[in-house]
Amino acid sequence: MNKGTGDFDVFMKEHIHKIMMLVALLMAERMLSMMEEQAKKKLTEVLGHEPTPEQYQYYQWLQRLKANWEEARREEIDQQKIYRLVMGSSDAANQTE
Repeated sequence: MNKGTGDFDVFMKEHIHKIMMLVALLMAERMLSMMEEQAKKKLTEVLGHEPTPEQYQYYQWLQRLKANWEEARREEIDQQKIYRLVMGSSDAANQTE
């Protein structure tokens, strides 16, 4: 392989990598856009009109709050299981609260 061919191979690999990253980014952007459209559609049905930016922002805030609460609850349950395991409870794996 001569130097020119090697340079071309590197050039092509770099550009293919850039194109793949761009396609992945566009796919993620489209998925987020579709999720936003679905959320706004749900809000429109519930409210009976298009949500204002403030209403949509409030909806998103509540969604994050719910997700954080659920994660915190799962973490609390796991900590309780670990505590019971360390303290010698024989049924630590079966208890959830």
